Amino acid sequence: MKFGKIMQLWIMGLIFLVSVFAYAADQDTLTVSPTGVPGVYELTISGTRDSDTARVSDKTVSISNPYCLMGQTGCISSVNVRALIVTGNNPVSSTYQQKFKVSLEPAIYSFSYLVQGPGVQDKSGRVITPPDGIYFEDWLIVDTRPPVSISLQNATAEISGTDSFTLRNLAAETTDSQGVNQKFNTWGKFQWNPNSLSWELKDAGTEK
Repeated sequence: MKFGKIMQLWIMGLIFLVSVFAYAADQDTLTVSPTGVPGVYELTISGTRDSDTARVSDKTVSISNPYCLMGQTGCISSVNVRALIVTGNNPVSSTYQQKFKVSLEPAIYSFSYLVQGPGVQDKSGRVITPPDGIYFEDWLIVDTRPPVSISLQNATAEISGTDSFTLRNLAAETTDSQGVNQKFNTWGKFQWNPNSLSWELKDAGTEK
């Protein structure tokens, strides 16, 4: 085999290895952390990219109704986070991170993190939840929590469609596990149900 052919194969192999390591450098993680307020958790999405910049351009959080595996037992709700990560053009390692909070009703939850970006469509990321006795890394048990009182005094409304709106800056108050009062702001998205002729809560969370 000629020397030029050997060099060509060596260069192709080197390019392949570089591309493999570059892909492996892209890491995406969703970390779930307690806040001290029962039922309220802080979610952190973070990751690395083989580019000079990386940032969260857009994200959505959806919380599904319980899914029952066997009759009325084994019911699992889900929290699904999807993010669009925008990157630069230069091959220099960089990171992204964004924190936000969600309010969860007592239940068992599974979490998922899907990432989109240039050349990436719904890539699954790693999920880390607090230890709670379940042998699944992406599951979380939310125990019974005290009631939360809400005040609409300083609330604002955003029209988000022909049949939906979002209430923001809802003043909420509850007690933590130590019995100390905790105050925070929350939001809720409502959509009109033409069948029941009523507004339904579709999504909710805490303000940053």
